[in-house]
Amino acid sequence: PTEFVKPGQGVLVEEEADWRTEPGMKRLGSKVAAQVTKALQMNWKRSMGASCVDFVTTNFSTLAQVRGMLSNMEEWSCSSEVATCFRNFTGGSQISKQQLLQLLNKLLPGRSTTVCEQMLESSGALHCEAVDYQKFLAFLMQA
Repeated sequence: PTEFVKPGQGVLVEEEADWRTEPGMKRLGSKVAAQVTKALQMNWKRSMGASCVDFVTTNFSTLAQVRGMLSNMEEWSCSSEVATCFRNFTGGSQISKQQLLQLLNKLLPGRSTTVCEQMLESSGALHCEAVDYQKFLAFLMQA
């Protein structure tokens, strides 16, 4: 999609309507070859690589996707309590242990508080009664 590639990140090769036919394949192949040659000659990896990595990390990484889901939680949630909890800490870096346990109990019905506490403790994100939200998210994404 065009919204994924900005001029400072490279180029999308124009589509070829009849790419399944031999002449279409050749035209498409020529277009791709021309862009690859241009990229190599202009050393796009050096000149555009960092902005591409930043763009993908900011917009399409697992962390970005989780943040997006959290920011939409109120819309998805039938529980205003869960939504309020998400809204209260999505912008910050810490949440209270009690708040996070309440949230986990709502999001993971059937799991005991003990299981949620063990998960929290094994994340390494718990410091006294505060939880490093970013570290806890990173732990969840590893699982």
